[in-house]
Amino acid sequence: MSRRIKNNLVTTIAYAVVLVWLFPMLYMLLSSFKFESQVAVPSLAFTPTMDNYRAVVTPDFFKHLFNSVQVTFGTVIISAILGVLGSYALVYSSILDSEKFLSKNSWE
Repeated sequence: MSRRIKNNLVTTIAYAVVLVWLFPMLYMLLSSFKFESQVAVPSLAFTPTMDNYRAVVTPDFFKHLFNSVQVTFGTVIISAILGVLGSYALVYSSILDSEKFLSKNSWE
């Protein structure tokens, strides 16, 4: 098999995987513009509506969204700090032999 054919085959497989991965998200997005009675019947022909979004986006929605964003940022900051401290300990610790601990063949 030539290199060009292999590259084309890998590219085709990658596109197929991406389509399989994206289909459920695309279907959810399209379903969000349907009436509830239309969601159960799979069809690409429908009249889009914004009623679902109008029902969800209320003043309470933004309060809850802000709370979620605060919790997310707090979690990310704490995780990053702990990750940096842990990596510093692994690299500069004299207790562990970092060369042996971090080498490829240490598990053999």
